[in-house]
Amino acid sequence: MAEEPEFSTTVRHTKTAADVVLVPGEVVDDARLSLADLGLYVKFTQWSGRLAEVDLDQMVTGLLDLPFGDRVDVDEAGLRAGFQRLIDAGLLQVRTAREKAAQDRKDHGQF
Repeated sequence: MAEEPEFSTTVRHTKTAADVVLVPGEVVDDARLSLADLGLYVKFTQWSGRLAEVDLDQMVTGLLDLPFGDRVDVDEAGLRAGFQRLIDAGLLQVRTAREKAAQDRKDHGQF
């Protein structure tokens, strides 16, 4: 008969509800992305919600203003570098203000 262990270790969720699951639409397997980059992608997805476009500067500022920005390993340069890696991996797309204005003119006409 096997001996019972003196103690057991259990792990419990503390902040995330058990019924909340975020699943990307496709497998993210780009070797250039770290776990921190994937965490940034999840944070971006949560923060941006259902918006079609989000201003990158506002996103960085917003993340730094949240408790997320209070972490020792989070700073503006690191966030911007993480977003650049997500862009390079094709998970995010960037449009400049000029490109957006040109598309808006095309969509709505000149007047």
